[in-house]
Amino acid sequence: MTTPTAMKPCPKISPWGRVQHQTELIPDSAWSVSTAGHGGIYLTPKLNVLVPDWAKTSPFGNPLQGWYEEDVDWCIPLCFLEAHFRESKSEWVQQATKEGAHMKTLREWHPALFERMENERK
Repeated sequence: MTTPTAMKPCPKISPWGRVQHQTELIPDSAWSVSTAGHGGIYLTPKLNVLVPDWAKTSPFGNPLQGWYEEDVDWCIPLCFLEAHFRESKSEWVQQATKEGAHMKTLREWHPALFERMENERK
């Protein structure tokens, strides 16, 4: 008999400091986190592996290892994992995807990623 593997909870430390608030976006897989001064989206390694490697670099050259900054990088997981986020109960995720804010942000802040994503969808 096998025992189900327990999923790891959201980390308590982020690249921006100690996580003060977290909201689960996808059960056991994605969270919105905030710290004293910043925040973003965290994806578990199991979910983050679904984001193409070429999309895991911020405009500042930092590798994104499951952490997506709230100002310009939040759009990356929503664009590349949109089907997963459609089931989110988060109001801001639902609104962002409905209004296309994730795609607009990707196009404006990550134009090379946007262009490559569009080309690969064709």
